[in-house]
Amino acid sequence: MADQFVGCVCEGSAEMAVIRVLLENDLLKFTEEDLINPNDMLLRNGREFSGRYLGARYPEKVKIFYIHDSHHEKFVLPKMTKQKAEVFNVITAPEIEILHIIDQDCHDTYRQKFKSKLKPSEFCKQKLRINYSKSYLYNYDYWNSKPKNLVKAIKEYDRVTSKPKGELNLSDLLK
Repeated sequence: MADQFVGCVCEGSAEMAVIRVLLENDLLKFTEEDLINPNDMLLRNGREFSGRYLGARYPEKVKIFYIHDSHHEKFVLPKMTKQKAEVFNVITAPEIEILHIIDQDCHDTYRQKFKSKLKPSEFCKQKLRINYSKSYLYNYDYWNSKPKNLVKAIKEYDRVTSKPKGELNLSDLLK
């Protein structure tokens, strides 16, 4: 039985792969058993999410972590279910691919020379010459073989970036 109730909503497949690797390696503050939507983490519509998962009675508010790269996008629940859940924005700006850049020890180079010219995903392809893909399988395979590197990259990202008040990043979800 879960001792907390968590919803996890990912913007895309790459974010979901990262969360899956962290879950499978018991590196998050919540577990697979805590999730109310373990097989449906790409459901980004608040009304649909509410209809599917917030109709049940929970002993406490459900914590919904919305993992995405926009400081402006929000996960909006219908008014009737807002009292059942609290949404936390977990920001991966500029893109989740920044973790790959950090893992390759190229974050300083990216920030100093390419940040204004290339998105992180393009930097991975063009400058790092890795066959990067935004797919779930690519990202899962990349990080699953080295979850400690993933944690290290997440912590380094947290160290070198600032986050606006009220936002979280992936390091806030780590144990």
